[in-house]
Amino acid sequence: MKCQKRAMGYQAVEMIVNNTAVQGEKALNLSFQTTIVIRKSS
Repeated sequence: MKCQKRAMGYQAVEMIVNNTAVQGEKALNLSFQTTIVIRKSS
């Protein structure tokens, strides 16, 4: 699976800088699009 690591990192830093990163019931859930990469095995 290929995920958008740069987008996730950017969003995490934005949340920390804007003081919106919280835990528990008030935590923000974000969704990022992913793609499955099927590779040949030997």
